Amino acid sequence: MVLPGIQAVFGFQLIAIFSDAFSRLAPHARILHFVSLCLIVGTVALIMTPAAYDRIAEPDRITRYFLRMTSRVMSVAMGVFSLAIGLELVVVGWVVTGSWWIAMAVAVGANLVLAAMWFGYPLLRDRRARDRGKRRLRAHHTRFTRGR
Repeated sequence: MVLPGIQAVFGFQLIAIFSDAFSRLAPHARILHFVSLCLIVGTVALIMTPAAYDRIAEPDRITRYFLRMTSRVMSVAMGVFSLAIGLELVVVGWVVTGSWWIAMAVAVGANLVLAAMWFGYPLLRDRRARDRGKRRLRAHHTRFTRGR
C-alpha cells in the first residue's frame, strides 16, 4: 500500500532534476534534493526487503521472525521516508518563501505530524489495547479466585 506513494514521490523527484528551474536552485538546495532522493531509494529498498526475503528465504511459510522483521523494517522505512519528505519540504519551502527558517519550521512541523500519525498513534493504540487486556485478565482472575 505504501510503495505506490513512495514510487510517485520518487518519480516527481526525478522529473524535477530535469527541469530548468532545478538548475537555478542554490547548490545547497540541489544537494538537499539529492539527499532526499537517496533517502527515497533507501525507503524503496527497505519496503521491498520483506517481499524479497519471503520469496528467497521462507517461500513456503510465515514465521514469527518474518512477521517481526517485516514490522521493524517497515517502521524504519517510514522513518526514512519521513526524513525524505522533510528535506523536500525544506527545498520547496525555501523556493516558495525565500526563507530557510520558514522552510525548516514547515519541515519540522510536517515531520512531527508524520511521526505522531505513523508512530505515536499506533503506539498509543497498542498501549491502550495492552492495558485493556491486563484489566480483563485481572478481572477474570479476581472472579476465578473469589469462587474458591
